[in-house]
Amino acid sequence: MKPIYLLVVEGEAGKGFGAYFPDLPGIYPLGSTVKEIKTLARQGAAYLLEDLAEEGRPLPKPMKRTDRQIDALLSDMQAEYKLQAFPLVVPYGQ
Repeated sequence: MKPIYLLVVEGEAGKGFGAYFPDLPGIYPLGSTVKEIKTLARQGAAYLLEDLAEEGRPLPKPMKRTDRQIDALLSDMQAEYKLQAFPLVVPYGQ
């Protein structure tokens, strides 16, 4: 089963976007579209997880929240900070 991590995206069309994973340190993709950000984030996360697995280090666990808690968190984030957030499946070890 592939892990699913929350990806938080900031920015706006015409000005660019940046993103981060609250559960995966060191991945901060930048791009001109949300689609591009998702692609870059998925690649960066996959590389990080593969490196950690090869080194025998534990993989970061995604936040455990119920769907209702995630919906509430995303709603608050979008309203207060004008952020977008997406659950992102991260393929690694293929």
